[in-house]
Amino acid sequence: MIERTDLPPRQFAKHALDLRRSMRSTSPPVQCPREALGR
Repeated sequence: MIERTDLPPRQFAKHALDLRRSMRSTSPPVQCPREALGR
């Protein structure tokens, strides 16, 4: 998964939220959200 750093903070926050939401719906709960976002 590529981390988007070209987005403004607000956009990035929304992107991260969407990412987390999509991952939560497709995979079992992750132990560490930060670790999941880093993948």
